[in-house]
Amino acid sequence: MPETTNTWVDAIIRFLKEPEADVVCPGCGKARLKAMDIRVEDEPELFERIVYCPACGVKNTIRFRDKSLR
Repeated sequence: MPETTNTWVDAIIRFLKEPEADVVCPGCGKARLKAMDIRVEDEPELFERIVYCPACGVKNTIRFRDKSLR
């Protein structure tokens, strides 16, 4: 796996654990990444966390279940 991909995976995992984490964009290195959660309509426990860079516009999405809703 290329180094850039590994860095993005690490950033997304960090945002899964800590949505307000202070992570610099692995792509451009110019801005702090932002995270936004969106609930999946047909599955109330399922969320998409979109991690994006406001400087270069790159974004990645991961789906996860909110176990606290059970």
